[in-house]
Amino acid sequence: MLIWGSLLVGVLGMSFVAALVGEVTRLPGDDGVRVAAILSAAGLAAAAASWVVPRLLRRSPEGSEALALARLVLSLGMAEAACLLAVVAYMLSGSAVTAAPFAAGLLAFAARFPTPGSWARLGEAGAGPNRMVR
Repeated sequence: MLIWGSLLVGVLGMSFVAALVGEVTRLPGDDGVRVAAILSAAGLAAAAASWVVPRLLRRSPEGSEALALARLVLSLGMAEAACLLAVVAYMLSGSAVTAAPFAAGLLAFAARFPTPGSWARLGEAGAGPNRMVR
């Protein structure tokens, strides 16, 4: 839960900074819109990948707890990337369209909140009690 919370605080903090200094960082003309479109598409791809890519990791010799932690960190990193790409896109363009990848990233974050059930799914079936989730 500490990993989840610290990454989420980073995203929310960067969003606050973007809201404060966003006007100063805008690109002129259509450049901001083009860059925002590219970053938004990359953000949506990262949010989608946060669901798929962690499942590609296979069971490790260290056991299911190590696998669950690796999958959690990987999926949260991709969700964070989706949010941060959207924040940068907003800072450069000021476009409300950037809310979609930001929301997708936050949804991926919320879905990855560590619970005993989600931890067992991340570590594959049979994961017993662990010290990472209370």
